[in-house]
Amino acid sequence: MNGFQKRTKAKMDQIEQCAIQMLHKPVQDIAVAEIAKLARVSQVTIYNYYGSKEALLIAALKRMFGDRVEQFKQLVESGLSFDEKLKRMILMKREASQLVHPDTYVRLIADNPEMHAYVQAFNHEHSIPLFLKLVQEGRAYGKVRSHIHDEALLMYMNLLTQAIAAFSEEVISQLDRPGGVEEIIDLFFYGILNQNEESR
Repeated sequence: MNGFQKRTKAKMDQIEQCAIQMLHKPVQDIAVAEIAKLARVSQVTIYNYYGSKEALLIAALKRMFGDRVEQFKQLVESGLSFDEKLKRMILMKREASQLVHPDTYVRLIADNPEMHAYVQAFNHEHSIPLFLKLVQEGRAYGKVRSHIHDEALLMYMNLLTQAIAAFSEEVISQLDRPGGVEEIIDLFFYGILNQNEESR
C-alpha cells in the first residue's frame, strides 16, 4: 500500500467512525454535511469515496459489526469467569441495540435484501460461533445444562436481547441499579423457579 492509498484508507476509516456516531438517528436526520464536519473532510470527498449517503451508512454499519464482534471475541477469549463474560455480553448487546435507530435499521438492513443477507452471513460466520464457544465453556463449568441444544440456547438469547432492545429507557434504566444485570443472569441460568429439591 503506497502513501496515497494509506491516506485514503485513513480518511475512510475516520469518515466511517464518524458516521457510526450518527446511526442512532433516523436516516432522514443524518446529514452528510455533519459527518463531513466531524471527519474534517469535504462533502465532495465523501461522495467521491462512497457515491451516496446510503452507501456510506452501510459501510459504517459493516464497520460497526466488525468492531463489535472483535470486542465480543476479546471478551470470550479473556480470562474472566463465565458469569462475568455472560454479564458483559448482555451489557454489550444492550449497548449495541442503542447504537442504531430502528428506522435506520429497517431502511438499511431489514428492507435491503443484500444487506440483510450480509448480516445473516456475518452472524453465522462470526457472532454465533463465538456465542457457542462461550456456551461450551459454560457447559465445562457445569453452568449450562448439557441436554439443552445449542439451537435452543441461541433462540433463548435472541429472545432476551430482542426484548432488551425493545424496552423503554425507563425499563432499561432498571438494569443500571446495583444487581440489576446479575438478576437477569440469574434468571437466564435458573428461571423463576426454585431449583432445590424441596421445591420440586
